[in-house]
Amino acid sequence: MIRNLAGKLGALGTKASDAPALPASVMLERITRVSLSTKHGCVRLCDINGIKEESVWVLGNTDHGWDKTDCVFFDTETTGLSGGVGTVAFLVGAGWFEDNHFVIAQWLMTDYDVEADVLGKTHERLSRAHFWVTFNGRSFDVPLLRSRMLLQRTRLGDDEHVHIDLLHPARRVWRGRLESCSLQSLEREILGFHRPDDIPGAEIPARFFSYLKSRDLRSLEDVIRHNREDIVSLAALFILMAQAVESPEALDSHDAYGLGLLNEKSSRFEAAERCYRLSSTGRTLMISQIALAALYKRTARYADAARVLSDAIARHPHLLDARVKLAVIYERYLSDAQSALDVTESALLWCRMSRYADLSARESLERRFARLQRKQNASLKRF
Repeated sequence: MIRNLAGKLGALGTKASDAPALPASVMLERITRVSLSTKHGCVRLCDINGIKEESVWVLGNTDHGWDKTDCVFFDTETTGLSGGVGTVAFLVGAGWFEDNHFVIAQWLMTDYDVEADVLGKTHERLSRAHFWVTFNGRSFDVPLLRSRMLLQRTRLGDDEHVHIDLLHPARRVWRGRLESCSLQSLEREILGFHRPDDIPGAEIPARFFSYLKSRDLRSLEDVIRHNREDIVSLAALFILMAQAVESPEALDSHDAYGLGLLNEKSSRFEAAERCYRLSSTGRTLMISQIALAALYKRTARYADAARVLSDAIARHPHLLDARVKLAVIYERYLSDAQSALDVTESALLWCRMSRYADLSARESLERRFARLQRKQNASLKRF
């Protein structure tokens, strides 16, 4: 069986003198040690030492004990950007904190017949750590590595690991003000880190195939540097997000609102309330009030929910849905049918006067108003 590109070219009739000499297939390993005194954008790597366990719980939706030395940050560079059959991780990078350094190991596949060596090194490193940190790794990197390892009869389990995919919390926090939440966008806009002459991710597969033809490792230096910077950015973004969880007061109002959503998802209701209150200003006032009212309702603080909704409606009379929610709270949770009737009547009046009101919404309000009137009349008859 012809196992490498050299053999395949020979089978196609390519003369040896027409092609550069090909080295024997090997796995190349590169180790980089970054001092914790290094500043990556606005983040100092040494700040990993101050990260609190509770912040990691929010990012990973877990309550497992946190230890920075029990965490690995990893990313892959692949022969295809959409995954699928035939896609291979030709370069895997992994970083971890060790003593006073952030250590980055990169394993490069120089030909397909050494893929098993790259996967073996990757499996060994990932198996050591309880925490995995990736960016879109839950959807791409981990499924790809798992499927390729299965072909090597190796299992990459994650039941015993906490996988923190930073893409999802990053979207919750920053999608309100960023057009893109890609890692490169977050580097520029959030970390303040800029890569000069970085190779676009879309060009990386083609660069690897070009290398297979030329066997000139210099053509992959940009890819290796890109992967190494991704790993450092992962660590920096993790630190910055953990710090934001601890100190939301320093955030932009959009970011504070997004962090409130993240805290609420992790059932940290007091922290979520704190964030929604911080974001209840300017452009995020309306959405923050609605979110805060929903949080109060979720935690059975119905009077507080009614108060916040009433204030939101006073500031934004067009919030028809908020009026309906307020009427429901009065009727079902505060047993105040008269207030529910008054809110519904005002909503119906606004609906009839507004040219923007939906017909179905108006009909729904009319039915609700009629039902509440009957209920109130029946209540009065009993007295």
